[in-house]
Amino acid sequence: PLAAWNKYQLGWVEPIEIQYDGIYEIRASAEAPDIYIIRKGYSNAFEYILIENRQPVPGTFDEKFFNPGGITIYHVDEGVFYLFGMGSSIRGNTPKGGPFLDGWPGNGRHYPVALLQADGLYELEQNINGGHSDDLWNSADQKLGPGNGEKIASSAPYPNTDSYNLGNIVVTGITIEKFQYKAEGSSTMTFEISGLGGGPAPTSPPVAPTNAPV
Repeated sequence: PLAAWNKYQLGWVEPIEIQYDGIYEIRASAEAPDIYIIRKGYSNAFEYILIENRQPVPGTFDEKFFNPGGITIYHVDEGVFYLFGMGSSIRGNTPKGGPFLDGWPGNGRHYPVALLQADGLYELEQNINGGHSDDLWNSADQKLGPGNGEKIASSAPYPNTDSYNLGNIVVTGITIEKFQYKAEGSSTMTFEISGLGGGPAPTSPPVAPTNAPV
């Protein structure tokens, strides 16, 4: 099944932009076209965060997804496609990057579409496995927060929400946390955002029609 960025690029969905702090609700992607995007705090239009809820819903394309499912968070930096000489001919999700590399993150090397793995092990980038439930955000005690702007991984938490376009590390101050199911037996989840600033924040996604095949 296609992930959030692929659906966005194909025009199947129009992500809902999060601009303010608050508690947000997100339905399972197998049942609804809910995808959130965070642009505020990032360097340009090519760098942003995408948030999707993947659940093993019976009878859907995700029925064999990891159990338990959870929220997937992607740090997208499309400029990487061009930075490393790929031009307009995209040749996969490369280069790899993570705290296991010398000079990272200031070396500018990271997946153009990086799944921010909740366990912090960067196993996808190291070809250790193809992903598992521990990569998902599905617990109230999990927190994806800001780093400290360091250009060489040392004391900051990873993954984090810092901007890293072109190896320029900028602290966004964004925290995403308190991941939980809306109700027992529900596939809908909620999460809390802080660091964006105050304003009107929805507690449930709009139901406007999209082009997503669900």
